[in-house]
Amino acid sequence: MEDTDEKAVPLLQEKTELQQHVLTEGLTMNVFACEFFEGLVAKGLFAVIALFFLESLHYDENTATELVHLFMFTSSFSSIVGAVISDGYIGHYKTTLSFFSLQLCGLTLLCTATLLDMNWRRPLSFAALFLSGIGGGGRPAFLTFGCDQVMWSVCRKAASNLESGESRADLMARSQGTASRQYFSSMYMFKKTGYAVGALLNPAIRVRSGGTFFYVFLLCACAKATGILIFWSGRQHYQFEKPDLDGDSDERDDLLKNDGQNSTDRNARSDLRKTQAVLRSWENMKSVISALLVLAPLIFFTALDLQVGSTWIFQARIMNCTISWLGNYTVPPDQMPVLTEILDVLVVPLVHMVIYPFVDKYVTRLTDLRKILGSFICVTGAFVMSGTLQIAIDTDRKKTSSGFSDVSIQWQFPQYVAMAMAVAMNVIARTDFAYHEAPKSMKTAVNAVIESFAGIGNGLIIVILLSLGPNASKVVTMYVFAGVGALGSVVMAFCSEMYVPRSMRKR
Repeated sequence: MEDTDEKAVPLLQEKTELQQHVLTEGLTMNVFACEFFEGLVAKGLFAVIALFFLESLHYDENTATELVHLFMFTSSFSSIVGAVISDGYIGHYKTTLSFFSLQLCGLTLLCTATLLDMNWRRPLSFAALFLSGIGGGGRPAFLTFGCDQVMWSVCRKAASNLESGESRADLMARSQGTASRQYFSSMYMFKKTGYAVGALLNPAIRVRSGGTFFYVFLLCACAKATGILIFWSGRQHYQFEKPDLDGDSDERDDLLKNDGQNSTDRNARSDLRKTQAVLRSWENMKSVISALLVLAPLIFFTALDLQVGSTWIFQARIMNCTISWLGNYTVPPDQMPVLTEILDVLVVPLVHMVIYPFVDKYVTRLTDLRKILGSFICVTGAFVMSGTLQIAIDTDRKKTSSGFSDVSIQWQFPQYVAMAMAVAMNVIARTDFAYHEAPKSMKTAVNAVIESFAGIGNGLIIVILLSLGPNASKVVTMYVFAGVGALGSVVMAFCSEMYVPRSMRKR
């Protein structure tokens, strides 16, 4: 865990045997393959959803943007429902299958809606998107289930790597910390690869099919079904455990051991166990509250991250989309987010192998929270660049009467680079931080609340757009978003310095 007094270790410099173990186990390959298709579905859907509201359902830009964020809001908060069901009732595996299947039903219904006239298309589209949004609630259970498999498998094999003078507890901490970082980094890479494929294929399919959205949503439905099948097919490799509602099993074993040493009376032991359970539950709750409070600024980050699929696409629609050095190739505006996904995959090795080691050695000791702070700085810079670009676009549009600008779409590239850096720093660090800071019985719940931050962020964007009004300048809107990022940076800086990690509080 990096938010301790342990030095941050670059991803590819960690123990080779552990890295190979995490990436080559049969159970992880099923999870990683499923994550690829999840990414294809998610980005394929989000890459065109704004244009679907705009062109197929005939809403204006502001309404389309608000509807996109409303859909994301539903998807984010459904994670809490999924976490309650997963941790309290049926477990991570069954929750994942159930919610993913519900999302598949929504995508299938969405395909059907595109074939109907407007009287049926709108209500069925909203019903389908609602089912798809609710189905997204299985994602925290999916992430936790995958990491639990890795943790269980690493612990089982770590004894063979026990070094001289190293206790088993130290080995477990080192092995699990290494494995979790590798797991979340690998999941991120597979997801972003799926994102890139989906964001590239779906707009291209829509253009080739004459602007219809049927084949786009059909591809999403087929990809979702394939991912579910791959995840289900790995069931023989999985280690199934019921949700632990009483706290961390290691802590419970230690308490019971001490219990037997300090009391011989059965009733006294029973009373002591009850008292310990209450204290343990209270400590777990404090850990959860502390972790969620320190991650609360993520609300600002998720709000800005999602603008790539709406505000930036709308900006690209009035730019010159022809790139001369690519043989006068015309880039569809809704293909621009593909840049983010491609860059996300490329910058992960750069961040882990170059930037993190340099900062950790020459600037400051890196923790997960400081990595998140770096992501806030990058996302703020991205919106400063987009606002400056919008000034140039508006200035150029005044010279013409067509409503379009001659400013090349290539000038959006720097803001996409900054956003890719921000996302790469943020997602892996916050997921690893949440997994290790949450008690065993509440890992899915913490991940679900973090997912719900995106919903709150969407609500924040809707409030900002409504406050600015439909006639607000796009320049003003961009710089307001940059101000939101700056505010998040200040709050995150304070939180990263004040937070005391769970492992240090136990000492």
